[in-house]
Amino acid sequence: MLTWLVLARARWRRLTCRIAVRLFLSYLVIGVTPFLLAAALAFVTGYMLIGQYASARFRATVAGKYDRLARLASAACEGNLAQAREVLEDGRREAVKRG
Repeated sequence: MLTWLVLARARWRRLTCRIAVRLFLSYLVIGVTPFLLAAALAFVTGYMLIGQYASARFRATVAGKYDRLARLASAACEGNLAQAREVLEDGRREAVKRG
C-alpha cells in the first residue's frame, strides 16, 4: 500500500514539474469551482423551497381533515345523524373531486 502511495506521489510530481502544467491546473480549479459551488447552492435552495411548499400543503390538508373529523365527532356526540351524514357526504364528494 505504501509503495503505491510513493509511486503515485512520484508520478504526480513528474507530471506537474513544469510551471505551465501547475498554472493550468490552478486556473482550471479557479474557473470550475465557482460553477460547482453555485450549482450546489441552487440545489440546496431548491430542496429547501420544495420542502417548505410540501410542508404548507400538508398542513392545510391535515387541518381540513381535522376540522371535518371534529364536526363529525360533534354531530355524533349530539346524536344528530343527519348532520353526520352530511359531513360524511361532503368528504366523499371532495375525495371524488380530487380523483
